[in-house]
Amino acid sequence: MSLAKILAPAVAVAVFAITAGAAVADDEKTVTHKGTTTKQGTTVTRTGTTTGSSGQSVSSEGSWTKEGNTVTHEGTVTGPKGDTATTESTWTKDGNTVTREGSSTGAKGKSRTSKDTWSKDGNTVNHSGTTTNAAGGTTTRQDTWNKTGNTLTHSGTTTGPRGGTSTQQSTRQVTRPNK
Repeated sequence: MSLAKILAPAVAVAVFAITAGAAVADDEKTVTHKGTTTKQGTTVTRTGTTTGSSGQSVSSEGSWTKEGNTVTHEGTVTGPKGDTATTESTWTKDGNTVTREGSSTGAKGKSRTSKDTWSKDGNTVNHSGTTTNAAGGTTTRQDTWNKTGNTLTHSGTTTGPRGGTSTQQSTRQVTRPNK
């Protein structure tokens, strides 16, 4: 699994979450987005502003830099009242294993850190991760995905900082359109 295949969906989700945030409250109204993406050497930079129908804007900027098997990301989002949140992360691929370490700081200065590892072995991907919140509480995650034929199965558990555990299981049929 290439690092690009892992990062592309993550970047798309992050961009969507940033740009769609204003649209949620403005259902059935016009939302505009203006953005610029540039590449210089091994760095891609994206800046943008999303304006809701009420005229309030959210701006964002982020950069991704690739060096060898490592991609680093830094980003900021500034809300309509000037509050800013920041994120940073490092993704590293080593053989069939991808590791992501990151942190985010909200507008009020509260930070959280996280570390996740995905390992592929044949048709199985295993994931483990932890997130530590601003108060020091840690949430852990363990997941396994397996694809056999057209069937994708997932099972996982999440344990919160107070010890509560959630278990997830799913099975899906996967089909690809003809190319």
